[in-house]
Amino acid sequence: MKAEGFKAKVVKAFKEAFPSRLAVKNAATDLARQHYPIELQDIAIFVTLELVEELGVEVKQLLPAARFAEDLGCDLGDEDVTTAIRLREQLGVPVPIEAVSAAKTVGQLVDYVRSCTQRVEFHKSLAIVALGSNLGDSNQIARDVIDRSRQLSDAPLLKSSLWQSTPVNCPPGSPMFVNAVVALKPRAGETPESLLEKLQALEGEFGRQPKTVLNEPRPLDLDLIAFGSEVRATARFALPHPRAHQRRFVLQPLGEIVPQLVLPGQTKTVEQLLDGLVSDEVLSQIPTC
Repeated sequence: MKAEGFKAKVVKAFKEAFPSRLAVKNAATDLARQHYPIELQDIAIFVTLELVEELGVEVKQLLPAARFAEDLGCDLGDEDVTTAIRLREQLGVPVPIEAVSAAKTVGQLVDYVRSCTQRVEFHKSLAIVALGSNLGDSNQIARDVIDRSRQLSDAPLLKSSLWQSTPVNCPPGSPMFVNAVVALKPRAGETPESLLEKLQALEGEFGRQPKTVLNEPRPLDLDLIAFGSEVRATARFALPHPRAHQRRFVLQPLGEIVPQLVLPGQTKTVEQLLDGLVSDEVLSQIPTC
């Protein structure tokens, strides 16, 4: 199949699957950020290159795709030379393009991108709760709280492992913490305020008392890190949590369950935030019993 015919077929399939311009652009962007299965690498590059022309996807978002392309060693079709040269100059890496001819691959690609897009949208709707304990049987408290959190979720709960962490900004001699993160799908009618009330009630059930010293040891500390894309800035609480992106004891367990999530107000994924984090915190994963 000629390159031009193939490109048209792929772009048509994308537009049928994602009707709006924004949906197509988001799908192409999400695709360019993925580590594609080997059988989709060449076609994924093709689609992202085509959509940078039609929809103005930023070239820098194609860098992962371009790196995948380096080792394909494909010949350039005459009609694609100009695009490839321009992108090669902007990216600083070779961008070989291959016109593949398997109609099933187009369908595979659309299904693949749709699943990626749906997963991203689902993750954006989640409420993220960080839990910590450094008083009492912290391991058991954390496990019990994770189990209780299932009652707050309208979908299967995403939960991290338990992690032991060094105290941050705590009184001298404070015990080590046990930390974890859960991601839940808020039930119909739930708001950040109503969920916060439930979390505070749960803290009370596990013995938390009004604090007398800042960051003193406590049996349970529950922080609402994010609630979908909701934003709050009140005397009661701030949303998203203003320091979550700077805390390894939040990012490390969060990275276990939603590494590609971009927290509200951030431009980097959880995985990228972790990679760039400079912190004195020391975390170790607690073995499963």
